[in-house]
Amino acid sequence: MLRTSGLDYDVIVVGSDGLFNCHQAFLSERCGMFEEFFRSPELKAILATSSTAHPQRISIAGVDPVLVSELVRFAYTDEITPKPHLAEKLLVIAHKHKTLGLKDLCEDILISGLDALNAAELHQLANECEADKLKYQTLQLLCCLNAEDGKPGFPIVPAVIALNPEATVLYATGNAPSADEP
Repeated sequence: MLRTSGLDYDVIVVGSDGLFNCHQAFLSERCGMFEEFFRSPELKAILATSSTAHPQRISIAGVDPVLVSELVRFAYTDEITPKPHLAEKLLVIAHKHKTLGLKDLCEDILISGLDALNAAELHQLANECEADKLKYQTLQLLCCLNAEDGKPGFPIVPAVIALNPEATVLYATGNAPSADEP
């Protein structure tokens, strides 16, 4: 409601879906990337010249406009488009900028599309982004696949051991987190 109402917005964010009338303070509170962006000295100088009558139009350099649209959507609705390729990129942003709600949402989307073909790649992403829930689910799947023919079995895929030896030991010894734990 706040974003769609257009009331008291103080910045216009350029995204792939067009222009978003937004509120700096709200975006900064909800998403670490926006907080860092709005705190940059260069942008502060630009925004100081704008007014509520003439809000400044901004684009975020180096960030795909599709991702900017998704970040604005998340900030105002706690939702993102449930597409794995977007969730992977948003997970990296969420980790880097400590946006926990977004990180959890991305993990859930990626887990829902987890299969034998993407498990090793998603495990590496989970490891890099400290996404424990996704890491556990990928490891659980990889530990149940036979490396040679993809049929159920206990041999642990060598790539998993190389990616995260500590988690592999925890799983093999039965000390891995339960399905309810992240």
